[in-house]
Amino acid sequence: MTADSPAATEARIREARVIAILRIDRAEPIVGLCRVLAGLGLAVEITMDRPHAVASIASARDALGDQALLGAGTVLDEGAVDAAVSAGADFCVAPNLDPAVVAACARLDVLAIPGVFTPTEIARADRLGLRLLKLFPCGGLTPAFLKALRGPFSSVGFVPTGGIGVSDAKGWLDAGAAAVGLGSALVGPDDSQADLASRARRLADSLRDKGARRDI
Repeated sequence: MTADSPAATEARIREARVIAILRIDRAEPIVGLCRVLAGLGLAVEITMDRPHAVASIASARDALGDQALLGAGTVLDEGAVDAAVSAGADFCVAPNLDPAVVAACARLDVLAIPGVFTPTEIARADRLGLRLLKLFPCGGLTPAFLKALRGPFSSVGFVPTGGIGVSDAKGWLDAGAAAVGLGSALVGPDDSQADLASRARRLADSLRDKGARRDI
């Protein structure tokens, strides 16, 4: 089980500003990719829809220790929560809002980041006491959508995810996102560590140099 409290993990994600999503079929490159991303201060999410996911989370945790802010993605049931946290996940991300998954995360004292899209779902998540929500899917949307949601839901932190390009990240952060989730746009299935390092470094530099906001 992670040593960080959910509040501490949330703070680390807000500081990282980017969750890099690894949805990769092969287990072999996972630890190396995690090392590159963690070294640049980014959070990492390994999706549970791959057979190697639990073993890869455990391998990355063993190799990188507390250096890595490491989460599990596509967490769809209580069993996946148990497996991910046992392997060393700091947080669990889901594409949907499932109270059973949220309760399992609370039982294990790990941060839950469920997926929401509508005001009704956001209000339900807020009533459950959730502070960080995955806004999904965001493909085809603009940061103006997030700005509109933040009006009535100013106390909630949003992590826009799905269809967001690397060059779009700053716009979402400037609109008030707590962090952004970047998948294949940042980490391709066949990327080498050198490819990823170059792309992630340009992203990190652009956010730092252009002063993307950190607040919600």
